Order: sequence, then structure tokens, then C-alpha cells
Amino acid sequence: MVKHTTTPYIVLACMVLALSVSVPKQVQALELGLTPSHVFGIWLNINTVALEIQKSSKLKPTKLPGAKSLVPKIFSNKKPEDVFARANLVQKKLILTLGIETLPKTPQWILDYQVLEGEAGKKEVTPSQVFVLSSNILHALVKKYSEVNNHSQPISQYYKDNKILGKTPSDVFGLVDLLSRRLDALNVNPAGGS
Repeated sequence: MVKHTTTPYIVLACMVLALSVSVPKQVQALELGLTPSHVFGIWLNINTVALEIQKSSKLKPTKLPGAKSLVPKIFSNKKPEDVFARANLVQKKLILTLGIETLPKTPQWILDYQVLEGEAGKKEVTPSQVFVLSSNILHALVKKYSEVNNHSQPISQYYKDNKILGKTPSDVFGLVDLLSRRLDALNVNPAGGS
């Protein structure tokens, strides 16, 4: 069995699975002090593992090079809620195209934390919420990669802590959009075929 090391941010994200997906918008937003740079690193890992899944699948070999050659577009003036919305869209595409499992409900401790924040809590989408959703997507993709490869390949490289600074929500949006366009380029049938 392969031992896996994770960073404290990945461990934190695993503890708060599905917060951003299952908590209604009226509830206070969770803020854990994470930044767009943290989220950017997660999306680097997401794009990497998504391409590896495609390499391991039964897609026609001519489709993958086109998807792999795509590069992030440059966006400006994006906010965490824009990234969150696009990440939700990508998550839905992944559920349809790769059959990844839906995510579990929000853990009770997060709901309790939000109650403690009370009226002082943030109401807008925060980078921390985007990080949690992104971590859920990463975990689901890594699980799918492991299944596709009969649990015979190491996975720790997909939980790499990319030490990146100075990224903005617009930079993150570019990576989320990149995966969306890669999925479109692969032209995978949402019904499960290729």
C-alpha cells in the first residue's frame, strides 16, 4: 500500500467536505483564512489528475492531445463567487462525464461554526468556500483515477502543495475554465460513452 502525505490545507479541506455545495446561500459564509493562491494550487492539481484520468480511459487517442494543448485564458475582475459558480459547473460536467460520486453533506461542526460566527460572519462567497469545493472536486477525481488504475498507481502527487503566491480570483477562474474547456474538447458523451 502506498503511503500518502498531504499538506495541512488538504487535511483541512477534507475535514470540511461539501460545505460550499450543501449549505444554502443564506447561511453565513465560512472563512478559514485561505486565499486565491491556495485555490489556484488545488486547480493545478485538478487539471493534472483530470488529464491523467483521460489518458487511462478509453477515449480515442486523438482527442487527448487537443485537450492537453489548451492553456488558461486570461480573465479580469473575477470574484470568488464567479469562481465558485464555474467550479460548480465543472463539478456537474465531471459527474456526468466521468461518473464521479456526488459529495457528502456538510459536517455538523461546520454548521455549528457558522452559527457561532452569527451576524458578524461573511455573507459573500469566500476563497475558503471555493477551496473547500475545489478540494472536494480534487478528492473525487483522485478517487476516480485510483479506480481507473485498479488502485495500482500512487496518488500523492495530486495532493502536492503548490507554493504559489499573489494569485487572484481571476487567475483561479482561468484554471477552472481551462478544465471546463478541456472536458468540452474531449467531447465526452454525458451519458457515459465516448
